Amino acid sequence: MSDKKRKRESQGKSERPHKKIAGSTTGPDTVNVSLLQDVNEWTPLLASTPGLILRPEISFKPYTKSRPQKSRSSITSKEILLHSSNHPKLDYVGQETETENGDSFIKHYVGVYDPSDETLQLVPARKVIIRSTLKTTAPTSPVAEEEDNKSVPNYVSARNTLGLTFGTKKSQKAIRSLTENNIVPTKSKPGAALDPLASAIMDSMAASIADMPSRETMQAEATSNKPIPKPNLEAEKPAEVYTLDDLVGLQALRSMQVKEWIDKENDGEEITTRSRFVSARIARMVKAEEVKELKALKYLLLLIEWYWALTKTGQGSSATLNVPEKEQWGTVLPGWDNAAIAAVERRFTERGERTLNKWHTNLLLTHILALALAIDNCNVDVHDIREDLHLDNKEISTLYKELGAPLSAPSETHLKKLQLSKSDAQKSGHRVASLKLPLKLPKVRIAGARGPRR
Repeated sequence: MSDKKRKRESQGKSERPHKKIAGSTTGPDTVNVSLLQDVNEWTPLLASTPGLILRPEISFKPYTKSRPQKSRSSITSKEILLHSSNHPKLDYVGQETETENGDSFIKHYVGVYDPSDETLQLVPARKVIIRSTLKTTAPTSPVAEEEDNKSVPNYVSARNTLGLTFGTKKSQKAIRSLTENNIVPTKSKPGAALDPLASAIMDSMAASIADMPSRETMQAEATSNKPIPKPNLEAEKPAEVYTLDDLVGLQALRSMQVKEWIDKENDGEEITTRSRFVSARIARMVKAEEVKELKALKYLLLLIEWYWALTKTGQGSSATLNVPEKEQWGTVLPGWDNAAIAAVERRFTERGERTLNKWHTNLLLTHILALALAIDNCNVDVHDIREDLHLDNKEISTLYKELGAPLSAPSETHLKKLQLSKSDAQKSGHRVASLKLPLKLPKVRIAGARGPRR
């Protein structure tokens, strides 16, 4: 195989294809092409109408103007403008434009082919883009508007269009200012009938905003997306805003075992937990036989201890809390049923996630604070729960404000119960969160909505 050589292809010859190409047509071998250079200013136009559908009855009136840099050819020495005011509401303007990349050296031609003598004549052409604008009216008086209802709008619109195209910078600025600030006195009066154009615009606006939600609906939707327990906005009593059934859940309430607490309290044994808030309320609830509230108190203890078991990663607003693995539950959450821990984890984390971001952390904290509020009959001293959660005064004040329970100084009766003076209570951080009706939740700032300027 290595001894054989390929045949050299014949130089200067190309073999014809054996098969005829599909769709090929037979045409003349040569065509005489000529370029018509000496043309007057009325040359063919290549017009494009992006986004427009022109009616056949629309006619244009041409205008010409000398270009800044003169040339021998009239097509480059003069600029053309097309204008039409046949439409009752729109003006059409056609202007010469350069190519998209600004290359002014590209030229356009129109070719006329004569098959009888096989000649092609090329003629320079202009590229024009036609656009539409709304007609502007500026009547001087109601009488003038009635008398010149047809002629004035067209004349003013045509004059302004020509001024914007061929006028000086100063005149163009003046025309734009008049157009932007044009106010027709007869149409600014209350109860005055709108013209067809204004009526059509108002109808289109009404149709576009028909399905737009109201400000109250947008505010309610924004409130429902906040990291807080869902409040009952139709509550007739403060205790109905955040109920134990909603904050804990019926299934979780049934799973909380409090018999050990009741037996120890009845036997006179002291009950202590890791939470100051919980430990201070067990005895009172056992004596009052408030079993449901006692179960909610134990669920609150579970939430607090689960919050303690979270490990922090990062700093500031980007910080996240890591959820302990199931193998660690016996160490970081001793004495709790695995099913109860798993239910809390599902409730306050995204599915499949092992971390809590800022939103989920606030959701957990507001549930804890709302439970403390409900357990103390909507009037709670935040000192113990603040110490349990390791929050400062500003953080707990902000969270309770989001729940609609702003903090205030303790009353004289509460100070006597604490055996503290007003100054001592203020120094130690004894503040009272009270939930009252009507419920006042902080309004969410809606984008694009501005209040009155002051």
